[in-house]
Amino acid sequence: MRQRQQSTTTYPIPFFLAQATDHLTGLTGQTPTVTISKNGGAFGPAAGAVSEVGNGWYVLAGNATDRATLGALLIHAEAAGADDYDMDYYIVRYDPFQTAGTRTNTYTVYESDGVTPMAGCEVWATSDLAGTYEIANRGYTNDLGQHIFYFDVPAGTTVYIWRRKSGYTFTNPDTEVV
Repeated sequence: MRQRQQSTTTYPIPFFLAQATDHLTGLTGQTPTVTISKNGGAFGPAAGAVSEVGNGWYVLAGNATDRATLGALLIHAEAAGADDYDMDYYIVRYDPFQTAGTRTNTYTVYESDGVTPMAGCEVWATSDLAGTYEIANRGYTNDLGQHIFYFDVPAGTTVYIWRRKSGYTFTNPDTEVV
């Protein structure tokens, strides 16, 4: 999952423009038009600057206004002679590039028998019962049914863990104390 931290200007968003004639070769020397949709809102111009990197690659600079809204950030880029580029990112409260928080918590998901580990279950943590504010690294459980969360919260903080896997029903959220 592609993520960027809310209201930050770090980590630009790269995108590739392929020539419309063969759909493979990078298109260079363009000034792409980039529009964004914030969490289901109407598309509008991106505030971040667009720069060419080379070989058909461009970047949308990090911009606090573009990233002000939590949730899905849809990117649409177009230029004359290029295939349109569409991609989704998710704006989250935490820094997804941070390698470790001040607290870690290994969370395990089990099958309905309560014994067998469940691999491939998507898990995420929020600070609120409504599930609005993500506060740790989202991911999937490993073969042992585990995912390690990295939190930047004080010890003893209550967090809410959410689980999702196709074909399964969970009672969400699960309340945990870090």
